[in-house]
Amino acid sequence: MSNRKEQEELKYLESKKVLLEAQLENLRDRKGQVGKEISLVSSKLNSVNQRIQALKGRSDLIVSEHAMLRYLERVEQLDVAILNRIIAEDEELQSVVKTLGNGIFPVKGRGFKLVIKDNVVETITLDD
Repeated sequence: MSNRKEQEELKYLESKKVLLEAQLENLRDRKGQVGKEISLVSSKLNSVNQRIQALKGRSDLIVSEHAMLRYLERVEQLDVAILNRIIAEDEELQSVVKTLGNGIFPVKGRGFKLVIKDNVVETITLDD
């Protein structure tokens, strides 16, 4: 093999070496960053698991919002249909929700706002 061909090959290989070293360094940096992210998410997951176990270990009962609503309806004889009308019967509000979709909408003269997502009242907030 001629000296010239060997010099060209050497130059090519040295250029390739520089590129591969840079690529390797980049991958090592990314690996370090991913490792940090894994540690952070793992720590958060561990905290959530600990809190779940603490709550499951409680001896007192937890009453769901659904159970409270059924208590008011069935034991206290509260007509929940009235609540539905109070919350969502405003035709103007319904028209606005149909037009705008998801959002927070004030109920005129009632002192509260409806938080609506996918045509469902998710929650109610008080006017400021």
